[in-house]
Amino acid sequence: MAEDPQNQMNDSAFENNVSQTPPDYDAYYPADANAQDYDNRQPDNAGYAPQSDQYQQMPYTQIPSAVDLGIAPEPQHMGEAPQKGGFFRGVGEFLIAFAVMVGIIMLLRTFVIEPFEIPSGSMLDTIEIGDRIFAEKISVAINHMPTQGEIVTFTNPRDPSQTLIKRVIATEGQTIDFKDGIVYVDGVALDEPYTLGKPTKQMRCDGKIQKTDIQYPYTIPEGYFFAMGDNRTNSSDSRVFGAVSAESVTGHAIFRYWPLFRVEDSNKIEVFGMTFEIPASIEWCAGPML
Repeated sequence: MAEDPQNQMNDSAFENNVSQTPPDYDAYYPADANAQDYDNRQPDNAGYAPQSDQYQQMPYTQIPSAVDLGIAPEPQHMGEAPQKGGFFRGVGEFLIAFAVMVGIIMLLRTFVIEPFEIPSGSMLDTIEIGDRIFAEKISVAINHMPTQGEIVTFTNPRDPSQTLIKRVIATEGQTIDFKDGIVYVDGVALDEPYTLGKPTKQMRCDGKIQKTDIQYPYTIPEGYFFAMGDNRTNSSDSRVFGAVSAESVTGHAIFRYWPLFRVEDSNKIEVFGMTFEIPASIEWCAGPML
């Protein structure tokens, strides 16, 4: 079968093209050629032309990277020295964070909730000496007048530097009286299991401060309330300093967070020379105020 003349011509052209492949490019433009000679070169017989503008100013043998072309940042290497001012910047950020935290705590204590430690036994046995409680303040901002039966914190009418905690027994417009150790409000005897049966009597003084001259039955003035401690035989309260202004209320006691529990009537046992106390009963204390 005769070969197609056209194919013979294509094969001949291909062979000629291969035979005309130029010699090594480095022979024309060595790697150490300066940029000016490189940029000013002219096309040679092999058909080579100068590179485009974006590759000018580079040695011929160097392949440009993304960093060289300006489309990527310089790589960061592990262990390199920190930038100047890094320590002081870190200290500044810490101080700012600390100041923000302190500000948040102050806002919470001022407007939302405040912790108290009980220093006296006037609220025994509901709240004991050393107990820690939370008093919320949001409801106080909405309505200063507390509700009968609530335990509230308020500024001492005789000493504004002190905060007292007592139970609200009667509020504005109600009439309070004491008969045979029992509290009457508007002629109705109160059921007060929190006093543990201790009698409630009028107090002429608390041993330190002369009482306000109150005549019973006593009607609570508008904007005031009558407060007493649960430990009725050992509490300086409204029986001594009179009715308390609702404007002096600072919080409503809502939760005792410490101690978590108390040990009552413990027994002791000695083992290998060491003494241990075994509680006969444990009373869970943490929780909402009664």
